[in-house]
Amino acid sequence: MSLTADGTTLLDPNDFSVTPFRIERSKRTADGSLVTDVIAIKHSYQIGYDELDGDEVVFWTTLYEGGSTFTFTYPRNSSTQSKTVWITDLTKKMTSITPETWEDVVISMEEV
Repeated sequence: MSLTADGTTLLDPNDFSVTPFRIERSKRTADGSLVTDVIAIKHSYQIGYDELDGDEVVFWTTLYEGGSTFTFTYPRNSSTQSKTVWITDLTKKMTSITPETWEDVVISMEEV
């Protein structure tokens, strides 16, 4: 599986998921009926690694702390799909200081 973030090829993850979600506006009419306007359908992405070294975690931490958007590319139907995303959550736990090792790394991203 070939994933890229901001033009950088990523290590193959242990887990990768794509979840569509709706951006919508809903309201009830006077008779109680629900009226929903779907404004857009966007996607959230989650990449999971069992283990990463310190340099690999720095890459993700820099993107997260920068708070800016970037292009994320992933395989889809024998082709590739590119979306503009930002990182919404970055969880990890350090298991070794020397060498620096992080386990259970999960990067959550959302299409903007």
